[in-house]
Amino acid sequence: MSERLTAFLKTVTDFADAQCSDLEYKAQSFKDENIFSYQKDAEQKSKEYIEYEVGRSLTAVNKTISDYEAEKKSALISLRTSITDNVFTEVKEKIADFTNSAEYEPFLFKSAVALKNIVGEDATILLGSNDMKYADKIAKEVNCQVKEDDTILLGGLRAINKDETIITDDTLERRLDTEYKDFIKKSNLKIF
Repeated sequence: MSERLTAFLKTVTDFADAQCSDLEYKAQSFKDENIFSYQKDAEQKSKEYIEYEVGRSLTAVNKTISDYEAEKKSALISLRTSITDNVFTEVKEKIADFTNSAEYEPFLFKSAVALKNIVGEDATILLGSNDMKYADKIAKEVNCQVKEDDTILLGGLRAINKDETIITDDTLERRLDTEYKDFIKKSNLKIF
């Protein structure tokens, strides 16, 4: 081969080698950039998935805790209601004992006088059917009309004026209802 041919082949080979090196460099750069991009994309997707799973797990745990708290709160409310009902069942028995005791009649007279003073001279005293046995005595001592009120079940009395614009209530039901409402505060049977 001649020197010219050799020089030409060398030039072509050098050019081809340079082109190959350039292509290899570009290919490696493209590969590195894409790998970096894919790696960042994979890291982002992995991070998002982990955040999603952590969030889902926290939601599930919070729901479990919330359900447990609701269940326990419901059980506490049920227990508090049971305790309250038991206490007030016993209180009603004590009220029945009181209405059958010697102290009950003076209580009725004192209450009748107090209610008549609130309502005025034209007061009418209302007694439950079980207490109508005291009606004549109260009418005479308090100097007012006495009528039966079948809504008074436990005892005590109410008073109303002539045109029924003033009504006062000193029934044992009202007193018991007031105590029932205050019982949870007084007993510290609170549900948090």
